[in-house]
Amino acid sequence: MYRFLQASAVAAIITASPSALATDLAAHAFNREVYEVVKDQAVLDAVRRIMPAAGFEVWSTWAKHGVSAPMEERDGIVFGFGCQPHNCSTVHARLALDHNGNVWASLTEDGRNTAYYGNPPDTVKPLLTIGD
Repeated sequence: MYRFLQASAVAAIITASPSALATDLAAHAFNREVYEVVKDQAVLDAVRRIMPAAGFEVWSTWAKHGVSAPMEERDGIVFGFGCQPHNCSTVHARLALDHNGNVWASLTEDGRNTAYYGNPPDTVKPLLTIGD
């Protein structure tokens, strides 16, 4: 019986799809501060895959060390932000995850121009934009 359970556990790990892993990330992120969520290497790796290196370095600085609030969920999208202390309206990093395995991010460094990563649909962009 032990071998059967061991084999079942290995099969479960091998067959876990990226979607299932991202679903776990979205569920895990809900109601946690962004700086806590990005301590998870799987989250950082997911964002790194959708963002150029230079943008990722700036994004991760504010996601890891910025001011944030607990991540919320709206219409199946878990989202939140990290921003530069005393300058949140100008410099901020945002993260959004859904329960289908999609990961999106945005970065604003000048208070006006927001770069979006992961090709977010129009319904997700407001969640990645300051003021929403």
